[in-house]
Amino acid sequence: MPRSDTQWKPGESGNPNGRPPKGRALTEILEKTGTKTVEIQQEDGTVKRVSGKRLLGQMVWEAATTGQVTMPDGTAKRIEDFTDWLAVAQFIYKHIDGPPPMKVGGTGPGGAIVFAIEGLLSDDGDAD
Repeated sequence: MPRSDTQWKPGESGNPNGRPPKGRALTEILEKTGTKTVEIQQEDGTVKRVSGKRLLGQMVWEAATTGQVTMPDGTAKRIEDFTDWLAVAQFIYKHIDGPPPMKVGGTGPGGAIVFAIEGLLSDDGDAD
């Protein structure tokens, strides 16, 4: 059967750059949504305009530093449980400094093998 000019020869590709990478849909949606301006009604009746990202950052910081957060509608929510406050503090820490380092270990024919991944464990091997 004769080859048509539209068929690819062996070793050739119709897509030399490969398959395009998949988008991270939720990340992209959150990124776009966070850039939108949010209008917040102030106590004095004025309207304050702020980006969604800035508003979220302010709310997270307020929750960590005061133990409560003021919602855009003006209601305040109090963090009642210490573990909830700790989760907020850990969220901030991880997003500013990155995840905490850790050590991973195992054994091999020559004995223990320890891989240090900076700092989750202290020098004595105990959790910080």
